[in-house]
Amino acid sequence: PVPPGQDLQAALDQGQLHQQQPVLLNGNQVGQLQFGLATGNLLNVLKRMLQLVLALNLVALLLAALAVHGFSLHLDRRLKSLMHATDALAEGDYQKRVSEQGDDELARLAGNFNRMAEAVASREKKFTSVFNAAPLPMLLLADQDGHLLIEQSNSAAQQQLPLEQILKDLDPHWKALPHALAETERGVRREVLLPVLEGGEHAFLLSSQSLELPDRQYHILALMDFQELRATQLELLALNNSLEQRINERTAELAGRNEELANVLANLQRMQEQLVQADKLSSLGSIVAAVAHELNTPIGNALTVATTLQDLNKDFSQAVEHGLRRSVLDEFQSNCQQAADMLLRNLQRAAELIRSFKGVAVDRTSSQRREFELAEVVQETLLTLAPTLKHQPYEIHCQIPAGIRLDSYPGPLGQILSNLLNNAIVHAFAGRAEGQIEICAEQTDAQHLTLRFSDNGGGIAPENLKRIFDPFFTTRLGQGGSGLGLNIVYNLATGLLGGSIRVDSTLGVGTSFTLEIPLSAPHTEDSAHA
Repeated sequence: PVPPGQDLQAALDQGQLHQQQPVLLNGNQVGQLQFGLATGNLLNVLKRMLQLVLALNLVALLLAALAVHGFSLHLDRRLKSLMHATDALAEGDYQKRVSEQGDDELARLAGNFNRMAEAVASREKKFTSVFNAAPLPMLLLADQDGHLLIEQSNSAAQQQLPLEQILKDLDPHWKALPHALAETERGVRREVLLPVLEGGEHAFLLSSQSLELPDRQYHILALMDFQELRATQLELLALNNSLEQRINERTAELAGRNEELANVLANLQRMQEQLVQADKLSSLGSIVAAVAHELNTPIGNALTVATTLQDLNKDFSQAVEHGLRRSVLDEFQSNCQQAADMLLRNLQRAAELIRSFKGVAVDRTSSQRREFELAEVVQETLLTLAPTLKHQPYEIHCQIPAGIRLDSYPGPLGQILSNLLNNAIVHAFAGRAEGQIEICAEQTDAQHLTLRFSDNGGGIAPENLKRIFDPFFTTRLGQGGSGLGLNIVYNLATGLLGGSIRVDSTLGVGTSFTLEIPLSAPHTEDSAHA
C-alpha cells in the first residue's frame, strides 16, 4: 500500500512508488517487508505509446474519410446513371439501359430497371402495333389545360380524317369531351359528326377511355364510321316494312287456307267416323247373316222333328180308337223321347247361338263397360264367327287361361279380334290353301294382360309396317279393302281400352300382333259417352 498520507498519483508524478507489507507468523508480526519502484521510465514508455495510438487513430480516420468520399462519389455516379435512365424512360426513351457491374444492391436494382425497361418497351411496341393495325381510326389525345392535343394517330385515322381541321373546328361534342372523359372511368360512347378527307361530314360512333398519368391525362379514342351503316339501316328498315306487309298478307292468306283445311279435316273426320260405323255395321251384318245361316240347321232340324212328332201323334190317336196295343204304346213313347231329345239339343244349340249373338251385338253396338272373363268373350267372338270360319281351310288355336277377369269393354275387344281374324284371312293367307292362327293371353302383372294374335301367313313388307295402322291404307285397294280394319283396331286398343298394340312381321314367316291392355280400362270422358 501507499504510505499513509501519500497520494498514489503524487507518488507516480515523483517517479517513485514505495510499498510496505508486514510479515506474519501464527498471527503475530515478526517483521516488515519494504520495497520501492522507480516509475520514471515506465511513464515515458506510456507517453510514447499514447502518442503512437493517437497518431494511428488519426491516420485511420483520414483513410476512412477518403474511403467514404470515394464510395460516395461511386454511389453518386451510379445513382445519377440510374436517375438519367429513369428520366429517359419517363420521357419515352425505352432503349436506355443501366450498367449492371458488381453484385451489390445497386447492381440488382439496375438489373430490375433494365428488365422493367424491356417490358415497358415490349408493351409499348405491342400497343403501337395494335394501335396502328386497328381498322378503325384511333387517336391518342393528351389533355393539356382543358385542350386536346393529338399525341399519336394510327394509319386509319390519317387516311380518313383531316386531323388538324378536327382540332381547329371544335364542335359542341368535342368541347365537352375533356370534361366528359374526366367524369367517368368507364369511358364515353357518343355519336359525333366529323369532317372526312373525301369531303363533307360523316357520322361517327366515338368510344373513348381515359388514362391518368402523373404528368397529364390521356384519352384513347376509337371512331367507327357508320354513315354507310346508317344508309344500310334505312334500306333494311324499308325492306323490313315491306317484309312485314308481305308477311301480314301471307298470314291472312294462310289463315284462310288453314280455315279451309280445318273444314276439310272436319269433313274427313266425319267421313272417317261414318266409314268406321259402316265397317262396324258391315261386320255386324256379316255376323247376323252367318248366325242366321247357322240357325237354319238346328231350327230346321227342330221343325222336322216337330213335324214327325205330329205325324206320330196322329197315328197314335188312330191306334187308340181301334184298340191300343202295348207294343204301339211302347213304340210311341220311344219315338216321343227321341224326338224330345232331338228338339232339346237343336233348340239349345239355337239358344246358344242367339245368346252369343245377342251378347256380341249388344257389346258391339253399345260398347258398354262391364266386368267379364276374357276366355268367355274370346269364345263368344269365335262362336259368332264360326259359321264364316268353318268354310275356311285355316286352323285356329286358342289358349286363354281361365280366371283372367277384366273391368273393360268386351264389345271393342271382340271387334279387335274380329278385325284381326278378317285381316289374317284376307291378307295373310291370300292365295294359300292352309294356315294357322294362334290366340293366346297371359296376365303380366296385377294390373295388365298381354293378348297375342299370330299367324303363319305371308307377312308384311318392311316398308308397310309403319303404315298399317294408318286410316285408308290398304294393299288391296279396289279389291274390297277399305283400309280401316287395323285403324279401328289401333284406335280401340289405344283409346277406349287404354292400352297399346305393336306388330312384328317377317316376310314368308308370319305376323304377330301384341295387345297390352290394363285389366281395368281407364275412366275417360270419351269412354263415359261411348
